Amino acid sequence: MGDFVHGLSADWPHEECPKVFAAGLGENPRQIKRTVNSFLMLWKLAERRENKLQGRVKPIRLAKVVAIQTTYPDLYNLLLKDEPRYLRELEEYYRAETSQERKMEKADGVVEKNATRNEPPPALVPFLSRRGAAAVKRILTFHKPEMKEANFIGLPPDELRFYFTLTARAEAPQTVTEVEAARLVFEPQMANIPAGKFLMGSTQEQAAQALKDGLDKQYAEWEQPQHVVELSKYSIGKYPVTNREYQAFVRDAKYKAPQGWEGDQFPAEKGSHPVVNVSHDDASAYCKWLGEKTNKPYRLPTEAEWEKAARGEDGRIYSWGNEFDPQKANTSETKIGDTTDVGKFSPQGDSPYGCADMIGNVWEWCNDWFNESEYKRSSPVDKNRKDDIKDPQGSQTGTYRVLRGGSFYDNRWFCRCAYRNGYNPNILYWYNGFRVAFSPILPL
Repeated sequence: MGDFVHGLSADWPHEECPKVFAAGLGENPRQIKRTVNSFLMLWKLAERRENKLQGRVKPIRLAKVVAIQTTYPDLYNLLLKDEPRYLRELEEYYRAETSQERKMEKADGVVEKNATRNEPPPALVPFLSRRGAAAVKRILTFHKPEMKEANFIGLPPDELRFYFTLTARAEAPQTVTEVEAARLVFEPQMANIPAGKFLMGSTQEQAAQALKDGLDKQYAEWEQPQHVVELSKYSIGKYPVTNREYQAFVRDAKYKAPQGWEGDQFPAEKGSHPVVNVSHDDASAYCKWLGEKTNKPYRLPTEAEWEKAARGEDGRIYSWGNEFDPQKANTSETKIGDTTDVGKFSPQGDSPYGCADMIGNVWEWCNDWFNESEYKRSSPVDKNRKDDIKDPQGSQTGTYRVLRGGSFYDNRWFCRCAYRNGYNPNILYWYNGFRVAFSPILPL
C-alpha cells in the first residue's frame, strides 16, 4: 500500500506525508486517493498563504489532520469545534499509553504498584473505544517524539487552530450536533496531585525580591513566613474552566450568563478562553451542578491545594522555576491585554504536575475565606516536624474570598505562586475566573 500511495503524486511536500496516509487510511484505494487529493489541494493553499502563515503549517502535521478528518470524522469535528488543543493532549495520551505497554511487555505484564495512570481529557473518552480510534493512534504516534515538525505536542492552541481552519475548507464530514458537542466537552480535564508535603508561602529572600520589583510591603507580609503544609491526594483542573465548559452549565441549569455574553452564547472565538465575570457564588454553583452531572464531588480548591498544584513541593516562585519569563504566561509583561486560550503557554509554562495557566491569564477563586494573618499561625519550615499543618481549610468566616494566580492585567509580582489576594465574593471582574477540584482522587 505504501508504493500505491507514494505513486499518487510526484510532488509530495515531504517524503513522510505518503507514509502517514499509508499507515492511517486502511486498504480502500478510492478513499486514499480522494484524501490525498484533498491534502495536496490544501497544501497548495497553505503555500499561497505563506506570508500570513509564516511557515507555521508543516506538511506532515497537515497530512495527519487530513487523515484524521477522513478516518474519524466525528473526532475531527470535536477538534474543529473550538477545541483543537485536544489533539495535542490526545497525542500525549497515546504516547504515554504506548510507553506503558512496552514497559509491561518487558516486565511480562506486571504493572508497577505505584505506576502513574495516564488519563485522556474527559471529552475524548467516548471516542477512544469507537471505530477509528486505532487508526488515529497509529497516525499520532507514527513518528518519533524527536521529530518535532511531524508531531503536535508542545504546539500552542492558536497554531493548532491553523490546521483546522485550513482543513475545514475540504469536504466536511458529517457534523456533530450542538447538543452532542456540549455533552462531550462539558467536563474539565483534571490533574492528579499526590499526597505529601510542600513549601507554602515566600521566604524572606523571595519576599525581598518582590518588594524590590514593586510589591507593596503589606502584601509581602501576607505570604510569610514560608511553612510546611501536608495535603492528602486530590485532583484539580488542568486548566481554568473555559467559556465552552461553563456554557453547558448555563444552558442545562438555566443559569444566568456572565456579563459580555449574548444570551447563552459566549464571545466569538473565545470558547477555549477561561470564563470571566463570574463571582465566587457562580463558581460554587457550577461546581455543584458539575458534581450532580458526573457523580464526582467537584468543588473549588482550597488555597493550599491551589498553591501546591501551581508550584510543586520545592517552593519555586513561578510554576516553571524561579526566573520570570514572559514567554511562559499571559501577564501584563506579555502585552496581550486579554485572556487567551487555556494551554496557550503549555507545556513551557506548566507546573510540575502539568497544570496550565496557574500564572496569569485569570485570577482564580479558591474556597477559603481570606485571612491576612493566616500564615502567622503556621509552623516554621521543618520537614521532620510531626505537627506540620495537614489539609488546611482556612478561616471559617470572613469578608473576602481568596483569589490566586494573577491575570493578563497584572504584573509578574502579583502572578507569583505565593501571592495572596482576597476579593468580595460577589464581585465581577473581566479577569476573574476559576478552576475546579475534588478529593479523594477518583477514576477520571
